[in-house]
Amino acid sequence: MPARRTPVPLLAHKTTERDEHEAAAAHARARGCEEALWLDPAGRLTEGTITNLFVCLRGRLRTPAAGRLLPGIARARLLQAGHPVEEENVRSEDLVAADEAFLTNAVRGAIPLLAWEGVPLRRGSRWRAAMTAIFDGG
Repeated sequence: MPARRTPVPLLAHKTTERDEHEAAAAHARARGCEEALWLDPAGRLTEGTITNLFVCLRGRLRTPAAGRLLPGIARARLLQAGHPVEEENVRSEDLVAADEAFLTNAVRGAIPLLAWEGVPLRRGSRWRAAMTAIFDGG
């Protein structure tokens, strides 16, 4: 479920200012979704309310660049594990065309993204490798 937001001065910092995140998450849950994904003013996907986004498109694993999101612990672990990941813009149409997409969270690990705006998404196996990287460092 997408949510739009304007640039936030403390975007890359973990803060207790979570009202906007909680409202977006509640809205997503009310629509039967487990997470909301943020779109920046240019329509690019950035992150979830408690997750970071990864998309495998044409065999290349991509994640939005850190300057427009809170770079989470699980995201950092995956990048540090040596998996080839490119920091690039990700758009809604990339999710629909993706080989697979998954979200990361330090507590939950890697979570396959199963649908976007009611459209079922392909499910691959890279999320399993991401889970290993997040929890085992490899």
